[in-house]
Amino acid sequence: LRAADGPTRWISLGGMLLYVAPAVLPSAIASFAVLLRDTPRNERVALVAIPVAAALLALQPDASQVVALLAACGVHLTQRRRWTPGRLLALGAVALLAAWSFTRPDPLLPVPHVEGVFALALGRSIVAGLAVILAAVAFVVGVARSAGRIESWHVAVATYYAALFACSAAGLTPAPLIGYGAGPWLGFGMLAGVARGLEVATDPAP
Repeated sequence: LRAADGPTRWISLGGMLLYVAPAVLPSAIASFAVLLRDTPRNERVALVAIPVAAALLALQPDASQVVALLAACGVHLTQRRRWTPGRLLALGAVALLAAWSFTRPDPLLPVPHVEGVFALALGRSIVAGLAVILAAVAFVVGVARSAGRIESWHVAVATYYAALFACSAAGLTPAPLIGYGAGPWLGFGMLAGVARGLEVATDPAP
């Protein structure tokens, strides 16, 4: 869906608009961990899919989501295995797309209860502001240590959310699961739904 005077970030579902990127990216980022640790063929699939996803986000434009994807996939591509030309090329392509996305005009202005929740809470009181900040930190730490364990995909998804919180503080994007909007909640729900399968797939062989 493209508004006449706005970026392309939503699809129309009945009578509502869904912000697609936060609904699908958490599960996609987690799934890249399985592909990158699987067969060489599946790794090549991931190394193509990651820049393609970044390109789609940059075209919308959605600079904050490209930056968050870059941060998350940086975790994937730098862990456990040596650098390869394919990994360097994929990460470099996403970095270039992130830089390009910031050069594209974005007419959307930050809204206090969407992008500006940290400033809004701090404006109410220091206690309210600290509570919101601590909630965001606790959420990121909880994702990184899902079920008391730390896997590369846990850290990658936590990095994605941390990057979005940072971008939100700059007024660039909705604060995930704190700012208004169903997309981040659906994305986290989908991630929870596939988490068990991902944990089994990424368990090292006995």
